Amino acid sequence: MALLAPAPPALAAAPTYTLTVLTPGAGQAINNSGQAAGQATNQNGLGGPEHAFLYQNGQATDLGVLVGASGYSQANAINAGGHVAGYFAAAVQGQSFLYGQGGQVQTFAVPGSASTQALSLNNLNQVVGSYFSTATGHTGAFLRQASGDLVDLGILGGSDAAALAINNDGLIVGWLLMADGRHAFLQQPGASAPLDLGNLGLGGTQANAVNDLQQVVGTSAGHAFLYAGGTLNDLGAFGGQQTVAYGINNLSQIVGDYVVSSGTEGQSFHGWVYLEGQLYDLNGLLDPAAQGWTIIGARGINDAGQIIATAVNPSQGNGTFAVILTPEQSLFSASDTPATVTWNDARAVELGVKFQSAVAGTVTGVRFYKGPQNTGTHVGTLWSATGTALASATFTGETPSGWQQVNFSNPVPIAPGMVYVVSYHTQVGFYSVDVNYFATAHLSGASTAPDSASSGGNGVFAYGSGGFPTNTCDANNYWVDVVFR
Repeated sequence: MALLAPAPPALAAAPTYTLTVLTPGAGQAINNSGQAAGQATNQNGLGGPEHAFLYQNGQATDLGVLVGASGYSQANAINAGGHVAGYFAAAVQGQSFLYGQGGQVQTFAVPGSASTQALSLNNLNQVVGSYFSTATGHTGAFLRQASGDLVDLGILGGSDAAALAINNDGLIVGWLLMADGRHAFLQQPGASAPLDLGNLGLGGTQANAVNDLQQVVGTSAGHAFLYAGGTLNDLGAFGGQQTVAYGINNLSQIVGDYVVSSGTEGQSFHGWVYLEGQLYDLNGLLDPAAQGWTIIGARGINDAGQIIATAVNPSQGNGTFAVILTPEQSLFSASDTPATVTWNDARAVELGVKFQSAVAGTVTGVRFYKGPQNTGTHVGTLWSATGTALASATFTGETPSGWQQVNFSNPVPIAPGMVYVVSYHTQVGFYSVDVNYFATAHLSGASTAPDSASSGGNGVFAYGSGGFPTNTCDANNYWVDVVFR
C-alpha cells in the first residue's frame, strides 16, 4: 500500500469558523457525522469529577454514568458508527470502556495493570492505548481487537511505550522510550517490529495521530511534524514556541496547539490548523459571533473540516468548554476570478453549478461573480438534483463588480454524495464565464463540482424569467458558488 495518496484537493481559502459550545469541559474527538466526545465538567449543574461525554443531535450525554464510573472518566475517541472509547477510574484499577450506539458498554483492562487507558478507536472497533504494569513498573502499549481479544504490544523495543492512534487499516502509531528520549513509531499490522520515524532534533519525538493515507502527525524537538512518504516534514513552530500536532483528516488538514506564553502560573495555549501548507492560529479565523472566545487547544478534525477543540470565555466563568468549530467553505476563493468577466449576452438567464459534498453539512447561501454590466436584481436558489427549490434569497448590498453573497434565512441540510444545484438569476445577462472549465472536476475541501461528462453537464443554465437550470454548453463555468458548512 502506498504511503502517499494523490495531492489533496485545494482549499478555496482559509475559512471562517463558527463556534458551537457542547458542554463545560474539553473536546477530544469528532467523526465525519459531527458526533463528538471528550470529558465534561459539572454535568447537570453538579460539581464533582469530570465525566466522559458523547455529543450528538445537539445534546451532550454523560457517559460516565452509563459506563458505571462514579469517579473520573474521559472519552478519547469516536468512530464512524458513533462508538466511543475512553477510560475511567475504578475502585481497584483504572479501566477502559467501549460504548456502543445502542447503549452497550464493554469494559476491559490489561491483566496485571494498575491502569488501562483506551486512547484511539477505528471504524472496525479496534482500540489501542497504554497501560501501567504493576509487575514491571513500566508503561506498555495494547491493541484490543473487535472480538474483545486483548493483545499486549509491550514496550516495543524500548523501556516504555504507548499506542496513541490507529487508522482503519490497523496501522498503529505512538511513542517508545529509548535511552536518548522518546521516539515516534509506526507499526504496520503483522510487522515484527515498529518503524522509528526519526526526529527533527533533540527534545524527543511523539506520533499522535494517523489518517487513512498513512500520514502521521505529532511533535519533535518542539515542532509539529507530518510524516508522509518516508519523510518527517517540519511544519514549524509558532514564534519558536512548543507546537504539537494532535489530529489529521483524510484531506491532510492538521490541528494542534502551541504555547503562547509561559510564566509562574503555568503555560497558556492557542489552537491552530494547518491548511494548504500554512499554519493558522484558530483565533484569527473565528466568526465575529464567537467574539470573547479563545481556542486553547484543538484535538481532532473530520473530513468536513470540523474541529473538536477546547475554549475559554471570561464571560462564561473560569472553566473550559468543549466546542466544535465548523468552517464556512466555498468552491472558489475570493481571489478566484473568471477569464471572461462580461459575456456579451443580454438575455435574462438562470445560471448554476452542480455540486456534491463528501460529508453531511448545511448550505447557508449562494455566491456569484458579477461583472460591471450585470446589473439589476439577482436571486440565488438551491435546488435538488430533480429540480425542487430548497431555498432562495435575493441579493442585497451588491458591489458594482466582484464576488457577491446572499445567505438563506434558514440553512439547508444536505446529504453526503448527493448532487445539488446552486444558481442565480440575472435579468440583464452579461454574466461571467470560463469556457470548458468543467472538463475536469473542481474540488475544494469536502465539496466537488463534478466534471461535465460524468454529471450530465455542468455548469447549467435556463433562459427566461427563472427556474431550474438544466441546459449545458461546452462545460462552461458561470461562476456560481455554494456557501457550505
